[in-house]
Amino acid sequence: MLKSFIAVLFLIFLIYNVYLLIKACLNVLRKQPAKPLFKKYGFSFIPLIILVMCFSLFNDDVKKSEPSTVSNKKQVTKVTKDDAKDKESQKEEKSSQEKAEKKQDTGVLIPATFVRHIDGDTSKLKIKGKEKTVRYLLIDTPETKHPKLGVQPFGKEASERTRLLLLNAKKIEVEYDQGPKTDKYGRDLVYVYVDGEMLNEQLVREGLAKVAYVYPPNTKYLERLKVAETKAQEEKIGIWSEQDTSTPYTDTNAQETNIDTQTPAATQPAPAQPAPQQQSFRNCTELRKVYPQGVPNTHPAYSPRLDRDHDGKACEIKG
Repeated sequence: MLKSFIAVLFLIFLIYNVYLLIKACLNVLRKQPAKPLFKKYGFSFIPLIILVMCFSLFNDDVKKSEPSTVSNKKQVTKVTKDDAKDKESQKEEKSSQEKAEKKQDTGVLIPATFVRHIDGDTSKLKIKGKEKTVRYLLIDTPETKHPKLGVQPFGKEASERTRLLLLNAKKIEVEYDQGPKTDKYGRDLVYVYVDGEMLNEQLVREGLAKVAYVYPPNTKYLERLKVAETKAQEEKIGIWSEQDTSTPYTDTNAQETNIDTQTPAATQPAPAQPAPQQQSFRNCTELRKVYPQGVPNTHPAYSPRLDRDHDGKACEIKG
C-alpha cells in the first residue's frame, strides 16, 4: 500500500517537472522571462529525490523480508514432510502392533461374550470389545439354512445345542491357532471354550459335527477331535446314527443338488437274484453309475442313508 502511494507521488512530481521544463523552454524561444520557471524546476527535483530515496528504502525492507518468507515456506514444507513421515510411522507401528497382538493371541484363551446365535458352527461373539463373527475351527455341523441342501438331519439339533451352551455359559473363551486368524469371509477362526470345555470337541463327540475344513497349520487339536469323532462313530450317535461311519453326511451333496428340480420317476424293479450279495455305495453318484434309476429297499444296493425322503427307494431320479 505504502509503496503504491510513493509511486503515485513520484509520478505526479515527475509530470510536474516535465511541465515546468517544457514551459521554461517555450518562454526562452518566445524571448519571455524563463528564470523563475527554471528555479521552480530546480526546486521540484527535491521531492523527487526524496521519493526515490523512500522507494529505495522500501525495496530494501521488502528484500530483507523475502528470505524470511522463503524460510517460512521451507519450514512449512519441512513440517508437512515430517507430519507425513509421522503418519507413515504411526501406520507401520499400528500394523506391527496388530501383527504382534495376533501372534500373541495364538494359543492363548481370550475372554469373549455371547452376542448372537447363527448356527451350529458359527456365532457372534464380542472379543476384546469388538463384535466378531467366529467360525469354529476344524468342524462342520449339518446345514440348517443352506439354499440347496435346506435343513440336513441333526442340523437343528446341532444349532440348538450350540445356542444353549453359549447362552447358559458362565465363561466363554476363544483360542486362535497358528495359521490365518480369519477366513475369506472375514470370520475369525477359533476354538470356542464354554466353562472350560472346548465346544468344537463337544459337538463332534455328541455326533452333532464332523471333523472338516482341515487347513494346516490350523491343526493344533486335529488329533483330539478325530478321537472324539471316532467315539461318536462307534456309538452311532447323532449324524452317525443314520449312515455308515465311513461316510460323512456331506457326501449326499451330489444328490441334493437334483432334489429341487426333479420329480420321482418310475423305477424298474431289480430282477430277483439267488443269494444276493450286499453292495455298498458311498453316495448316490456312485450308485447311479451302476443303477441309473436308483434301487428299491429290496435291492442289495439299497441303504437307508441313501433314501433321504424315506419312501423305500434310494437315489431315484426325480424329474
